Amino acid sequence: MVNEQIFSSVASSAIFSQLSPELIRANISHFNVKTIEEGDIILAEGQKNQSIHIIHSGEAHVVKMAEGQTDAHVIATLSPGQEIGEMTVMDNSEASATVLAAKPMELISLDLSHGDHDEKLQELCDQLQLQIGRRIASRLRDTNSRKVEVMEREVQVRREQAVAGRFTITILTLVACYTIALRAILDLNNHSWIEVYYSPLVIFAIMLAMVYMMIRSEMPMQGFGVTFKNGFKASADAIKYSLLFCVFLTGCKWLYIAAQPDAAALSVFQTADMFSSYDGNGRFEWSVYILFLVAYALLCPVQELIGRCGVQAPLYIFLQGSEGRRHFLSILVSNLMYSASHSHLNLSFAVVTFIPGLFWGWLFMRHKSLVGVSVSHAIIGCYALFALGLEEFLK
Repeated sequence: MVNEQIFSSVASSAIFSQLSPELIRANISHFNVKTIEEGDIILAEGQKNQSIHIIHSGEAHVVKMAEGQTDAHVIATLSPGQEIGEMTVMDNSEASATVLAAKPMELISLDLSHGDHDEKLQELCDQLQLQIGRRIASRLRDTNSRKVEVMEREVQVRREQAVAGRFTITILTLVACYTIALRAILDLNNHSWIEVYYSPLVIFAIMLAMVYMMIRSEMPMQGFGVTFKNGFKASADAIKYSLLFCVFLTGCKWLYIAAQPDAAALSVFQTADMFSSYDGNGRFEWSVYILFLVAYALLCPVQELIGRCGVQAPLYIFLQGSEGRRHFLSILVSNLMYSASHSHLNLSFAVVTFIPGLFWGWLFMRHKSLVGVSVSHAIIGCYALFALGLEEFLK
C-alpha cells in the first residue's frame, strides 16, 4: 500500500480527521500496514499497548469474558475507519477487552513508543492524546445523558406501576360495590323501577371515583380519552357506524320474531315497560317516555367515561406487548366488566350488551376520544331500549 493510500485511510478515521493533514504527512513513515487472518488476536485483554490501529478493510469483534464464566461475549463490532487500542495509549493502561479479527483484515498501525526520539512523532502523539481526551469527555457526557434518561424512565415506570396498582384496586372495589349495591336495592325494592331511580346514582358515584383517580394519576386527561380533540370526526364516524348497527339490531329482532310460532302477536318495535307511564285514563304518557329517553342519553357519556376512560384506556396504557395485543385485551376486559355490570337484570341482557360494547371499544380505540363513543352509545342504546324494547324483549 503506497503512502498516499495510507494517508487517505488515516486522514478519514475519526481521531486523525481532526488533526492537521501536514502533521499526518510528516509522520506517514511511522504507519505500517499489517495483514491479519480471521480469528487472530489484535489486542488481548490485560495487554499493555503503545500502538493505535486503524481498520483499513475487514471487521473485528470486541469480546469480553463475563466474570465467573468461560464463554466470551461479543460486545462490539468494529468496521473500516475505526480505531483499536487508542484508549490504552491514552492512559498507558491494560486493554479491558480482547479484539480479534472477525474476517481477514488489513490494519494500519502507528507505534507511539518512539515519540521521545522524534519531535514530529511526539507532536502527533500529543495531538492524539488531546483528541482522545475530547472523545472520552464526549462519551462521558453521552453516558451521563443516557443514565439520566434511564433514571427518568425508571421513575416513569415506577409511577405507572403505582398508578396501575391504584387503578386496579379502585376498579375492583367499585365493581364489587356496584354489584352489591344493586343487588341490595333490588332486594329492598322488589325489582320495581330500580334502573330508573337508583342505578344512575350508583353510576354517578363510580364516575366521580374514576375521575378522582385520573386526576391523582398526574397523567394528562387526554391520555384517558377525556378530550374534545377530533370530536367532530369521531361523532361523524359514530353516527355512520351506529346507524348501521341499529339496522343490524332491527334485522336480528325481526328474524327472531319471524321464527316464533306466535309471530303475529309480536312486534319488532315496542315500548319498554320500565320507562312507560299512564295517566288516570289509561293513556300512554309520551312526555314521560321521552323524558326517560333524554335522561338515558345524558347518562351515556357517564357510562362511557367509566368503561372507556376509566377501564379501557388505563389497561391499554399499562399493558405490555404490541399495540394490537394491548388494544385487544383492553377492549375485551373492559367489555367483560361492562357486561357483568348488567348481569343483575338477567343473563341474556348481560350477554347482549357485550356485542355493542365491543363496537364502542373499537370506536374509542379509533379516535381516543370520549365524544364519539358517547354519541354512539346514545344512538344505539336509545334505539335498542326505547324503540325496539330490547330489555323487555329479553326478559
